[in-house]
Amino acid sequence: MPFRDKYPIEMNPLENNALRLFTFLVGQPQLLAQKSAFQAKEQIVARFMVEELAFRGIVSAAECAAVLSAYDHGEYP
Repeated sequence: MPFRDKYPIEMNPLENNALRLFTFLVGQPQLLAQKSAFQAKEQIVARFMVEELAFRGIVSAAECAAVLSAYDHGEYP
């Protein structure tokens, strides 16, 4: 049985187990064209392409240390 048939859109088995799924799509600016192409498939855009954030990169050793420290000590939420 396909996943979509087993779990309707309004039922989320991850959240029922206190888990959250985060997806990050990282790539070139050309992905914006792909997002536009997916507009007809609104569930893909609504689930995986909600927000666009430009990433300028890590530009200093101090910034790199802060980012890596956040991975080690960060907590959500």
